[in-house]
Amino acid sequence: MTRRAATARHRLAIAAAATVVAAGIAACGSSASHPPAPAPPAPLLPARALPELHSTARALDRAALALATPIPGLRERLDGWGFRRAGEREFTGRSQDLVHVVARTVDFARPDGAAAYARTLAARTASYLGSGAEVRTLRLDGRTGWLIRAPNCGCHPQPPALIVLVHRGRRVSFLSAAGDAASPARVRALARGLP
Repeated sequence: MTRRAATARHRLAIAAAATVVAAGIAACGSSASHPPAPAPPAPLLPARALPELHSTARALDRAALALATPIPGLRERLDGWGFRRAGEREFTGRSQDLVHVVARTVDFARPDGAAAYARTLAARTASYLGSGAEVRTLRLDGRTGWLIRAPNCGCHPQPPALIVLVHRGRRVSFLSAAGDAASPARVRALARGLP
């Protein structure tokens, strides 16, 4: 074998080895040891639903979601229910009937997890609204849930605070609204725009 042929064979061997090493590095980069990519943001009630109010949107992690409706032990139960993602859009300002609206979307890995979360929020209203909330069952566009009226706080004036809490499949949708002219019909109509 000539020196030229040996050199060419040597270069070919080095190139083959480099290819194997590069493939190994790529395989390591896609191994299961890396955490999965975060879930995309949860879909929210669009800002155009209440264009006369200022709105801000944010993602909610487990801690923020548990703080939004402070029920003892809620944060710890979210993992067992298969919590995936959550977000909320908050509307503030003054319109003809509403002054403060919070629309929240919470997605779970399983329908039974979504149902358990929704049932807990409906059953434990005293934890985040105080005692005396009125809770009625509700059907809204094929979703099941509750219409909740917050108890009277004794404040003057007392703007009604109404909540629509519904679930279907792996999703829970929550809408709270306050304002002097807020009514169950108005809040249900607004909740129809929830994802």
